[in-house]
Amino acid sequence: MGRLHEVSECMRMKAAVKTGLGVAMKEDAVWNPLAMQWFVAWKAYVDWEDEWSEAERGPRPLDLLQSLHPGPIDNTPLLGTVGDELRPGLAENVDYVLLPRDVCRDLAQVFGGGPDLGRYVQIKRGASSSAAGIPFLDLYPVRCDVYVCHSKTKKPKGGNHARIDDPAAAVAPDQVLYYRSTFPLDR
Repeated sequence: MGRLHEVSECMRMKAAVKTGLGVAMKEDAVWNPLAMQWFVAWKAYVDWEDEWSEAERGPRPLDLLQSLHPGPIDNTPLLGTVGDELRPGLAENVDYVLLPRDVCRDLAQVFGGGPDLGRYVQIKRGASSSAAGIPFLDLYPVRCDVYVCHSKTKKPKGGNHARIDDPAAAVAPDQVLYYRSTFPLDR
């Protein structure tokens, strides 16, 4: 990447992220948590705090710019134990920053890495809640584990775990389905 292209790309992305941070969440939009450790390194790379243009203050030395390159996006510090599940207890603006999906995809296109941890914006419902109608990001969507169990012993069939697209079809007459959920299913 040429020096001029790299600088203009940094300025464009810096503007896109600043705009994205100011956008209000809307129902059914997708937002991504982005690991704060990577985001802080990226902010140093694009000179986040400096509002001066290179024409006004002069270019940053190329070796400095290259030494500050944040590398590929690394969201692995946010991951829990299964798939794209997030680690419990994460705090916004401490462990992650939230950005609209299109901004994160733009960053990923330039820097690579991941994983993509997109989550849907939902609206709190219910007349009794003071937060009714306020958008929120469902960082921890409902996850259910379904087990095929022997009907008499209630123990899972075999020790293997596999994805079953049609659990009812996988159940023999002497078996039953049980589920375990970490969240109430009536949300």
